[in-house]
Amino acid sequence: MGLGKEHFPWVDITKVISIFGVVYIHSGTAETSSLNTGSYFRFVVPIFIVISFFLSETSLQRQKNYSKKNFLKKRLLRLAIPYVVWSTLYAIGQFYLGIRPTIDFGPTFAWQGQYFFIVLIQLTMLYPWLRLVKINEKILLIFLAVTLTSLYLPCNYFGICVPFIFSGETAFFYWTFYVFLAIYLARNINKISHLSDSIPSYFIPLIILTFPIVIVIENFYINSQFPYLRISVLLTSSILTILFVRLNFHFKPLNSTIRMLSKYSLGIFCMNPIIIISIQKIATYSGLDDIIFSQTPAFISRFIVASITCVLAIPICLFLERMRLGSLVK
Repeated sequence: MGLGKEHFPWVDITKVISIFGVVYIHSGTAETSSLNTGSYFRFVVPIFIVISFFLSETSLQRQKNYSKKNFLKKRLLRLAIPYVVWSTLYAIGQFYLGIRPTIDFGPTFAWQGQYFFIVLIQLTMLYPWLRLVKINEKILLIFLAVTLTSLYLPCNYFGICVPFIFSGETAFFYWTFYVFLAIYLARNINKISHLSDSIPSYFIPLIILTFPIVIVIENFYINSQFPYLRISVLLTSSILTILFVRLNFHFKPLNSTIRMLSKYSLGIFCMNPIIIISIQKIATYSGLDDIIFSQTPAFISRFIVASITCVLAIPICLFLERMRLGSLVK
């Protein structure tokens, strides 16, 4: 969902990990959601935001004649089309299911993922001015400290939220740090690459796999209202973003699959609730729901459903692109 034309293999890998994590979170049923098995992947939505603005920043750095007006017009239109179309489709679906359609900018949403577009639209309107800040390591750490102490701690742990027209996690206040991180990353990508190279290669996967456990631990022991406003999510997302710069695969067939999933990550993100519900309905009608959801450990059932969902979404994305509806899926 970025504007950059330059290809970064690590971005593709990061997007694939992130989109799978999003679908994994959404794949829980009523029986498994109480086990909080989706908390492991809570870092993926913030990383999606970082990647989005990282690509925008790398693109704008190469433009000699940069216009805030043209950027906002192009970017907001690109966000508005899938947001409006998918939200409308989900609202229509709710109507026919006897559910009062919800399509607004408030704390309730018509579909899982609608809040992500709300956050992106807000941050996009701020981005041309945020990128005027000269961000170095010291400034970035100051922004991190301010975000933690003035926003995350009072709102998510003490119930003192910043008064604003938006409520909960959708207010841009809570996500602005990720834009600064994206800008810093784009402007210092060589420095970050050298930093990542200094870490032994065998240690990178170990850190990536184990660090999200911190989110699970906090989720288990600390009762916080908003899952994305947790300290563990903010810190884990920031650290993993830097480590993901090191990721690369040299196995060509795998690279082709990664590029495909990365290309259609928007489509997978938008349609995954429909596919997940369809899988659950089919499992119920076929009598497999007890085996898949009740008798199978939650993390395994989520993994199965998430994997099937990603696979099924690709041909639908290809079909929509052939029907000249590519703006809805990529």
